[in-house]
Formats: sequence, structure tokens, C-alpha cells
Amino acid sequence: MEPIQKHRQFETTITPLAAYLYISGVEKIGTDTSKHPITFIFKHPNNTNIDKLIAEWENGIAVGNVKAFYKTYKSFLKEIKDGGNGGY
Repeated sequence: MEPIQKHRQFETTITPLAAYLYISGVEKIGTDTSKHPITFIFKHPNNTNIDKLIAEWENGIAVGNVKAFYKTYKSFLKEIKDGGNGGY
């Protein structure tokens, strides 16, 4: 499923992308567990570089702290397994 953007929010069901955005400083505002698959929801203020980060991810040129990415990715997987505890 492709990431979708709406109403100053960015939503994705792609867990690795969600982890990458999170470690890159994009604020996660919730997790929608009413949808399947679970959707991660991020703030999308007009002054962020979220579009650039998404493009880097999609083009395979994303860079960042690998350890932080792995820890965040594992915690997001746990959140999915537990039915989402990020609230929304």
C-alpha cells in the first residue's frame, strides 16, 4: 500500500518508512489500529522536509543512524503485534 498524505498529516502502513521518518525527527502523532494494516500517523507541517525524506526512502538513498533505526523499527513491530499502543 502506498503512503498517503492528508490534512497536514502523513500516514503510512510501511513500518520501515515510519521508523526512518521517526529517527529523522518527524513527529509521530499516533497509530490507527482501526485499519488493517495498522497505520502510522505523522505531523506534516508545511516547513518540514518530510517530502524529501520520503523521496530519499523511495529512491534507496536514505541515510541515518542504523542502530536508532533498528531499535525504532523493532518497537514499531512490537506496537503492531500488541495491537497498537501509540493511540489515535
